[in-house]
Amino acid sequence: YFVLLCFAIPATLGAVYLGPSIAMAHGLVNNRIRALASALLIFLVNLIGLGVGPVLVGLLSDVLSAEYGTRSVGYAVLYVSSAFSLIGIWQYLSAAKDINTDLTLHS
Repeated sequence: YFVLLCFAIPATLGAVYLGPSIAMAHGLVNNRIRALASALLIFLVNLIGLGVGPVLVGLLSDVLSAEYGTRSVGYAVLYVSSAFSLIGIWQYLSAAKDINTDLTLHS
């Protein structure tokens, strides 16, 4: 129960970024292509999350299986999700520096 409770917070907050991301995409494009911007954003999120993520977890699990055995999948998920989270945090912080300028140019 403790592990499930500890997992509830990251699982709940895991999709919090999506609403503001779509809102920023809408703010940066013309009204005529908002649907296209949303579709491209969701497509790329799914391509990375559902396409690249599982493949990287599987490859890393195979590499780690000699040392960790059946626990290699858990460690692979931890390492891959942590790496993608850190990359995402870095990208959002980098984008935050210029978002005000970008929004005023497109309004």
